[in-house]
Amino acid sequence: MNSLAEVESLTQSALDAAHASAFSCILFDNRKLEVKLTPFDITNLAEELADQNVQTSGIRGAIVCPLTRKRSSSFFETACGNRSIELRVFDKMDKAEAWLKSRNG
Repeated sequence: MNSLAEVESLTQSALDAAHASAFSCILFDNRKLEVKLTPFDITNLAEELADQNVQTSGIRGAIVCPLTRKRSSSFFETACGNRSIELRVFDKMDKAEAWLKSRNG
């Protein structure tokens, strides 16, 4: 995924599915996905999520990515956290799943 539009589309599809099914957790497995976004794109994506009131929807998200991409994913985690959006980044699937299952995370 090389564009903000592609990531926004994927994110919106996940949010729509969560809302339609009444799920409160979204797990993004990005271990084999190459995402190339600028810091500006990442900030815009977090802002778009905040504009959709994700922070008040009760949905929490976890991103699993390799350590080689943890820096940019952690920047997204921080940008979301600054907007009170519950999103965390992990390098192990089991840790992400455990955090999503816990409500006190």
